[in-house]
Amino acid sequence: MRKKIIGLVIIVILLSVLKSRSEEASIGLNGQTWQKLSEMDSTTSQMAKIILVRGIYEGAWAIDKEKAKEEYFDRVRYSSLANALDAFYSEYKNEKIPVSCALKIINMQLTGQRKDLIEEKTKQFRFEWARKSVAYIVNK
Repeated sequence: MRKKIIGLVIIVILLSVLKSRSEEASIGLNGQTWQKLSEMDSTTSQMAKIILVRGIYEGAWAIDKEKAKEEYFDRVRYSSLANALDAFYSEYKNEKIPVSCALKIINMQLTGQRKDLIEEKTKQFRFEWARKSVAYIVNK
């Protein structure tokens, strides 16, 4: 029962943090949102991040298990993935990249793909999501 209450509290906190995001960041859950989660106390922040990562993983698996196997590394703890996302978003150029895409980059790192391929994919996501954010602002 206590775990359910804690989970519900975290969901409410997540929703309030997400609701307070800027209009510019309203496309997907990206690095800006991830950084806002870091503003909470450390225990709540870590739990919220783990819940978010787990939700992305479980959603991907529910939609297409075979594609999820290709795009998301599943032999690592969610807390380790949350820490990897902290490191990824510590670089300001990555803040527009959605969490789901950042996890794909982390998957490339964990599976030992070549560094030049990882950097190329990261640049591609940066460009793609910077353009989508600008288009959203202009069209709003």
